[in-house]
Amino acid sequence: DVDLLQDEDDAWYKLYETVGQYEMDYTENETDYFTLVIIFPASYATDATYADYLESIEVILESKQVI
Repeated sequence: DVDLLQDEDDAWYKLYETVGQYEMDYTENETDYFTLVIIFPASYATDATYADYLESIEVILESKQVI
């Protein structure tokens, strides 16, 4: 699911949210690794419009302990 959002500075964002939960019992000794891969279209290589701009990518992981 992807939502397009615009902030007060007129910058646009794509918000990706997952649905569902992942539960891990407190007795488990487990490590999970995730890889975020972002692929920009090749056409971006010839467009210098945003060449000096910083990219901002934010990943939020929400968790809680269930007893």
